[in-house]
Amino acid sequence: MEDLVILELSPYSWFLLLVFVVGFLGSAVFVFRGFEYHYPESVLVASKESLNKNPRRDECHVGSGKVPECIYGNGDLGAIVIGDSHAQSIIRSIEKSLENKKVLDWTMSGCRTIEGIFNTRKGIVDRSCGDFVSYAINEIKKYPNVPIIVDNRYVAMILGPNEPDLKYRTLKPEEFIPEVQGSINRSSDYINAMNNAFSNTLCSLSQNNPLFLLEQTPELKYNVPNTMAKEFLKGNKDFRVKIPVEEYEKRNAIFYQLIEIIKSKCDVNVISVKDNFCDDSYCYGDINGRPVYFDDDHLSEYGASLLIPIFKKSLSSIQ
Repeated sequence: MEDLVILELSPYSWFLLLVFVVGFLGSAVFVFRGFEYHYPESVLVASKESLNKNPRRDECHVGSGKVPECIYGNGDLGAIVIGDSHAQSIIRSIEKSLENKKVLDWTMSGCRTIEGIFNTRKGIVDRSCGDFVSYAINEIKKYPNVPIIVDNRYVAMILGPNEPDLKYRTLKPEEFIPEVQGSINRSSDYINAMNNAFSNTLCSLSQNNPLFLLEQTPELKYNVPNTMAKEFLKGNKDFRVKIPVEEYEKRNAIFYQLIEIIKSKCDVNVISVKDNFCDDSYCYGDINGRPVYFDDDHLSEYGASLLIPIFKKSLSSIQ
């Protein structure tokens, strides 16, 4: 029997060998796309939508401090989008609905479009949002007649989030204006004050500009791409994340009432969202197996693209 030969390698040689092995494995993962071939196409389609966000989101969408005021597209200014992360999720679809015009990004994470608003989410008073809204009201004078599109997850501020794992955040408000800064619950006084401030702010913005307000995007409560992918892996091929349309209408009744109040005070155009994702029975988190959200309540780039026809129609109505 031949003697077993054991190679003695220097530390440097072992290092080179390690680099080779890691490189080889990395290449294999790349070639086989992270071993995606192990999973059904339905699982891949669902899970990948969680990454289908605005590619400029990190650059243009801050949670505090100064808003970057990013510009999308080229040409004359065709629209200004103002609001929170829901506004950020639709901004590129607004851009695509315009021809040879650009869009100004006036969005901030968690920032409802209310002058003077501040939040205490992190245990400190942050006035960045209210300061920016005041800036926007003054700055908008430079852009007369440019359409403004407002989109907020407004009901989450009034009633609290509807995700089961965030139920603890429904007990006490986290966003305030000076008139109700001592509120310890979501009383009628708190809600009325916030609604009045919101309507006044929109009316200020609409004085010299066409103003469009989006309906509330259905909040599905559970992460749509992740939940669908898990259920598909279990063999539940027809699974859909959905909520009863009655649940959507009940949660958003206060917003629909608010829309009528705003309409009575100033000129505002409402852009339908619900009809694009709900039928007579349910509001759904997907279209033909592909999620329209990248989490539980933010539209993905694909989901937002479904609104392009109505954006085109709404914006062309004022030209």
